[in-house]
Amino acid sequence: MARFLDKSSLPYELHYFVRNGDTVAFQSELEVLHGRVDTHVGLGRELVKAKVAELLGPYQFANHVYICGPGSMLEMVQETATALGWPDEAIHFEYFQNTKPVDASSAFDVELARSAMTLHVPAGKTILETMRDNGLTVASSCEQGACGTCLTGVIEGEVDHQDVYLNRSEKASNTCIMTCVSRAKGERLVLDI
Repeated sequence: MARFLDKSSLPYELHYFVRNGDTVAFQSELEVLHGRVDTHVGLGRELVKAKVAELLGPYQFANHVYICGPGSMLEMVQETATALGWPDEAIHFEYFQNTKPVDASSAFDVELARSAMTLHVPAGKTILETMRDNGLTVASSCEQGACGTCLTGVIEGEVDHQDVYLNRSEKASNTCIMTCVSRAKGERLVLDI
């Protein structure tokens, strides 16, 4: 993203938090960027949180924050930004993986509206696995609910979101689902597939 912003001559800041200076990945790539690049080394949790709050400040129209890193860091930055008035639409994040426990104990039916099929998703299987077991070709990548590749529209039914890809507003809208980990809260979902 920083390279794209460089080529587009758009201003940006990149803040990189590391435990020690020896662990700075992509050092040579960072050195050639034209935007503001600051590496924050060796700060404890409370100092990192204070620095993030200082860097974000109150939300200003058209500003966006993009976060990548360990789950605890992403959650702390999201909480801090929200507390400072940043809307969900301006907070973007990418988890390395979904470390949250996935509850696959429920069974339900899923109606695939465009495919004119209704499938039963048993306990212990995902919607994605069930569609594949029934001959459908469905795109996926991480199969952990972190990448967004299997994002599918929801027409009807309430989703039990177990992914780390969608933000709070997207989950609350109940208009999409990560078929690799998320499930129905009730007995039936209707998907736009």
